[in-house]
Amino acid sequence: MTDSDGRPLFEPVHLVDAAIVAAIVFFSLLLGDAVPAILTGQGAYVSPADIYQRLPTAAIAFGLVLCSQWARYRGIQLREALLEEPRRLRRFDDLPAAVRDGAASVDASTS
Repeated sequence: MTDSDGRPLFEPVHLVDAAIVAAIVFFSLLLGDAVPAILTGQGAYVSPADIYQRLPTAAIAFGLVLCSQWARYRGIQLREALLEEPRRLRRFDDLPAAVRDGAASVDASTS
């Protein structure tokens, strides 16, 4: 599957990266439950229910990494889109005129 510019929609490396992160998240959650029991001298048993409870978190990690890798591959600057743009919009002077005037009229009516 390719996009209109001839590049593939995503690289296989993106799937591998996302799978590695999902595995790290999954096993770190399991170890987070088992290590305290081992350190206190108790046995650590991981039941199938424990495994099933951790799978959605690993799936979310997989999806987030895959989306961020895809966006970076497509040239989308996620850091700027998520962090810089809201900071710029927080300043009152950068708001659109209609919003700025509406906010000024609300301030005048409440005082």
